[in-house]
Amino acid sequence: MSQDNKNKKFPTSFTLIGPDKAILFSLINPKKISGNAHSIFEHYKTTTTIKEAESRGFRPQDLNYETGTNGKGFKRWGVLTFIEGYNIKANKEKLLYIIKQNRELVKDLPKAIHSKIVANLDHFEKLAKAV
Repeated sequence: MSQDNKNKKFPTSFTLIGPDKAILFSLINPKKISGNAHSIFEHYKTTTTIKEAESRGFRPQDLNYETGTNGKGFKRWGVLTFIEGYNIKANKEKLLYIIKQNRELVKDLPKAIHSKIVANLDHFEKLAKAV
């Protein structure tokens, strides 16, 4: 399936995406601190694959909401999550903004997480430049 086709029809389950697909989250958590969604987002925001994100609490219902594929996205921030091969072309400018923002925020993370996220940021930056 071409990149254009994948941008038109977004999958409704992790199985359809594939567990090893790269995923990128904004490291800023804009969700209400007192809410359960904030806590859940904190658990998975530093993951880099669908499988890892799912194991840390990313739920199928988060796909449409946080990727903006339902036309709404997160109220204040729009798209918070990018998945390799799916919502990059339609949200390229937002992706590049989040990459830039994450490069600043990643400096405060432990080294093991830092290097993993930097590699993921490099990967998504390359994907964004290719579309």
